[in-house]
Amino acid sequence: MPDIGGMVRRAKQGAKQVIGKGDKNDKDSVDPVDPVEAVEPVEPETPEVEDIAEVVTEESAEDAASVADVAEIAEEVGRLRALIERTRPDPGPVTGRWSLGIGDLFAEHPKVPKRLRGLVRKLDRYGGLAITEETVEFDGDDVEWSSVTEIRTRNLVEYLLSDAVDQQLESVPLPWFPGRKRVLDAVGKAVLTLLIAAAKEQLERRDVDIRIPAEVHYRGTLRRRRELAPGVLAALVLADPAVNQCLVATAAAHGIEVREADDDLMADAEERAAKVRAKLAALEAKLGKFRPNGN
Repeated sequence: MPDIGGMVRRAKQGAKQVIGKGDKNDKDSVDPVDPVEAVEPVEPETPEVEDIAEVVTEESAEDAASVADVAEIAEEVGRLRALIERTRPDPGPVTGRWSLGIGDLFAEHPKVPKRLRGLVRKLDRYGGLAITEETVEFDGDDVEWSSVTEIRTRNLVEYLLSDAVDQQLESVPLPWFPGRKRVLDAVGKAVLTLLIAAAKEQLERRDVDIRIPAEVHYRGTLRRRRELAPGVLAALVLADPAVNQCLVATAAAHGIEVREADDDLMADAEERAAKVRAKLAALEAKLGKFRPNGN
């Protein structure tokens, strides 16, 4: 026969172990427990539905607060246009240094605290253009004119079709300040809005042919052929005629040939139109999906 007494003793011992998980200093605080009931697992407590809803609501509110509205985007578009017009280089080859980048854009922003403006001016390597008598620089990468072999211009729409513009502003490590995410969102959408507007103008007006110096070919280490290309903000800045002419004139002053690239994607008008519509639709979709990273 089974040892009933032994089974009972083991069951009681297990019950004591379960009970012992409570307050060890209060031996009288636990009522006697039936051995069978004592070994049943205790389900962990779960948060109430109301608690979960409260957390989700708070997160949704925080996310919504970081999204710029139409008025804020329009304001940034105007600010960016004014900045480009105000800082246009003089005609002809550059003298000294000319530059326009993300650092300038944020340093002049009214919502960026004055104490941070000196720091944010150093952010041009995350987007922008610089032309000097010695070098040309896209998004923080510079090349000496003496190493440049040629520059090829690309039709702005064709350049967009090639997916070359892939650097976006959400990666900019802008220091924290109240409303930082909302400012990043508004500025990023403003850049895309202006880029789309320039492309649409070219499509709607057959007499407009916006070509930007989009391929800077140069000799790298071990004389390997390399290429420097502008990101989204630099491409937008190069679409300005004065900036475009300055870069081309500076290159010519250094004896560098500037010629049109083969716009293969523009050869078939019907295929081009379909690709242009798809690309512009994708860019416009980014205006709704754009979200700045970081806190």
